[in-house]
Amino acid sequence: FSIFGSRTAGRPIRCVSGDDGARCGLSKAEFMEKVQQSNEACQRGDFQAAIHLYTNALQADPQNCILFSNRSAARLKLGQHQAALEDAEKACELNPKWPKKSICYAWMFDEGTGIKSQECAGIQILCEYIISSIIPGYDRTSGLAPSNRDRRGFAAPSTSEQPTLLKPTAACEGAPCLICQLCLLGSFCCQPLIVPAPPTWELGKARGSVSVVRKCEAHSLAGGAMTQLLQPAQLHRSKSAKLEERMEGSHLRAVVQFAYFRQGVALQYLGRHADALAAFASGLAQDPKSLQLLVGMIEAAMKSPLRESLEPTYQQLQKMKLDKSPFVVVSVIGQELLTASHHTASVVVLEAALKIGTCSLKLRGSVFSALSSAHWSLGNTEKSTGYMQQDLEVAKTLGDQTGECRAHGNLGSAFFSKGNYREALTNHRNQLVLAMKLKDREAASMALSSLGHVYTAIGDYPNALASHKQCVLLAKQSKDQLSEARELGNMGAVYIAMGDFENAVQCHEQHLGIAKTLENKREEARAYSNLGSAYHYHRNFDKAMSYHTHVLELAQELEEKSIEMRAYAGLGHAARCMQDLERAKQYHEQQLSIAEGLKDRAAEGRASSNLGIIHQMKGDYETALKLHKTHLAIAQELNDYAAQGRSYGNMGNAYNALGAFDQAVRYHRQELQISMEVNDRASQASTHGNLAVAYQALGAHDRALQHYQNHLNIARELRDVQSEARALGNLGNFHCSRGEFPQAVPYYEQYLRLSPDLQDMESEGKVCHNLGYAHYCLGNYQDAVKYYEQDLALAKDLHDKLSQAKAYCNLGLAFKALGDFTKAEECQKYLLSLAQSLNNAQARFRALGNLGDIFVCKKDVAGAIQFYEQQLALAHQVRPLKLNSIQHIPEPFII
Repeated sequence: FSIFGSRTAGRPIRCVSGDDGARCGLSKAEFMEKVQQSNEACQRGDFQAAIHLYTNALQADPQNCILFSNRSAARLKLGQHQAALEDAEKACELNPKWPKKSICYAWMFDEGTGIKSQECAGIQILCEYIISSIIPGYDRTSGLAPSNRDRRGFAAPSTSEQPTLLKPTAACEGAPCLICQLCLLGSFCCQPLIVPAPPTWELGKARGSVSVVRKCEAHSLAGGAMTQLLQPAQLHRSKSAKLEERMEGSHLRAVVQFAYFRQGVALQYLGRHADALAAFASGLAQDPKSLQLLVGMIEAAMKSPLRESLEPTYQQLQKMKLDKSPFVVVSVIGQELLTASHHTASVVVLEAALKIGTCSLKLRGSVFSALSSAHWSLGNTEKSTGYMQQDLEVAKTLGDQTGECRAHGNLGSAFFSKGNYREALTNHRNQLVLAMKLKDREAASMALSSLGHVYTAIGDYPNALASHKQCVLLAKQSKDQLSEARELGNMGAVYIAMGDFENAVQCHEQHLGIAKTLENKREEARAYSNLGSAYHYHRNFDKAMSYHTHVLELAQELEEKSIEMRAYAGLGHAARCMQDLERAKQYHEQQLSIAEGLKDRAAEGRASSNLGIIHQMKGDYETALKLHKTHLAIAQELNDYAAQGRSYGNMGNAYNALGAFDQAVRYHRQELQISMEVNDRASQASTHGNLAVAYQALGAHDRALQHYQNHLNIARELRDVQSEARALGNLGNFHCSRGEFPQAVPYYEQYLRLSPDLQDMESEGKVCHNLGYAHYCLGNYQDAVKYYEQDLALAKDLHDKLSQAKAYCNLGLAFKALGDFTKAEECQKYLLSLAQSLNNAQARFRALGNLGDIFVCKKDVAGAIQFYEQQLALAHQVRPLKLNSIQHIPEPFII
């Protein structure tokens, strides 16, 4: 039976090793002497000495939460607020509820009112006997203390900003201070005068009769009196269980109030107002009846930066007589914290409100809604979704269609962010139906806009476009120019996805015009960003770069890091497509740095993915895989299923580039599974294409063909011209590589019919080259010449000398097959000239051999020998040499 309760019972008290390695064991008596000395130091106001003594005692018993709490109070008196806070937090950490068999006298009455709590009935009986026997002038039958004094003869606690050491009143002047001279910041006892709560008492039986206090170590004079007084005390067994239960409950509330109040005040002194309010709220969650904590929380809020916005609301609560309702007060302060973007603190306060509880379902629903927003802002999507669902259930129960509409909208956005498009679609449809029933134009517009985004994500572009067009119409009717501008931007994005560049640019330019009219630079930046994306799609990368540069300039002017991050992402994509990989890497590193600074985990994942692609293109596959795994880890942390699929796809592409085709298949299959689960048809299409490439490399041609065909079918279903073109090119290459030229030709020809909409001259040139090669192999030499000449023209437009060399090589072969040796010779000499300028020995080798063959056909044996000798000399110089390397062999596109 220890004065410190069950946590120290049976536990040896010994000093922690010091620097000299010594260990000092303390007997219980020695340990108690240390505690007594610290109490006496507090009494005489020597708080520095008290801190020193408490520290020595803690070396002997470092797990004693009470010692930490008392040292915290002493430190508060000296203004050591940070240290006081750390001690208070340590006390709570060691035992949030403290030992059940000990209670500080300072908490035996409600300090805020002087009213004896019913829950403290058992403790009250003991205290009144003690006080009336020892302190002269104490009348335990007099009812409430008059004026500002409580029943103990002490002044009622102050919640003033400065700590006040309260003195005994005349009633107990000169008497030993049994209940301790209080060092109150609010009502805090500096000294650990602990009375163990008594075990079960019995009336008329000696069995179980014990002394409540064996000895009061801190005050010997009072200790003897208490021992004599309390030893014979016995109660009836029928009342004992209730008494003990009341004492335990009262004690737990008291010590929790004690710890949280002290923590809240210390945080206030440190200027951490939001955290202070969270501490008060946590205390009220444990003891909702504590008027002291409630008043302390209100005062803390009024002394914080929240006052300006909170005060009018609080005055309304006072008029409605709700200012004493802990649930209402805590809820209101929690929502104010949320509005002020103190998201972590708002979560603590709002969850405390739920623990306090209310009978009003409507009020609870409002807290659920606020908590969903707070968790959303913190990136806790699972918790946020959970509170949204509770908010929805409350709204349905109350028949609150407005609340139900709002909850469906929130849930739709949450599911969309997680890539769960099926659930997102369901919720936004419900939101739209309710908005139309309520004739709420704003809610309807929000629902339609959200539906447009979901339809775009699943590749249903006609419905996406229709949804955003309806939003534009509603915005015009409401004369809401800002909404109109944004929806025009959304329409432009859908047009781009549909391959309609002209309409897309028109929408984005209208968006930009409205933004400039409104002088809204943020919206202007969004419009420029959309224009950059449109020109990127159109493969006009220089213009895309110029628009993204505008975005960057506006972001820096506005000091908006999120917009700046978007600008770097756009610049990085454009630089990558221009093959300026080093600059692209720098841009994406800037993007990642800002995302980390903003603590935006989703943005960190996207930036890591972009950097991974750059490193893969540079051939640094190890770094690429590391970055893609980082993206995957973040996506899993955020439960973003769609992002997980994208990361698996990128890892599959990296393994494909490494030649690890089995690994590539494994990751692409995971990507496909996720895209099917979230109903992302566009992702399914590209994944089928990538799986086909890997299976083809493994020699699994039947599987490869099936996946290529699936890619084409889904792309056509989605009317995604870009994806369809890639699928057609891959199918042509697949058949061409297997020598199935009749099957390859129709796919290449279909690709070229789409090419005017693609604006991709490089890919168009490759398809022309491959189609020429297919016709050459089929003996259709005139058609081969036609497509090789198209390839050559495109290569010249692109200033791509290597592609020109390949075109001249194969064009010369086609002319030779037609018997036009003059043109054939001319083409091969162009090839030889380009090879020399490129310093490409393989191309030179091929040109010399082809020229020799042409001269043989011309029956100019001497000329042929001359070329063959040059070819042989070159072969001796650069061994080993791939003799047919210059001839282009069709390869599949990696999606």
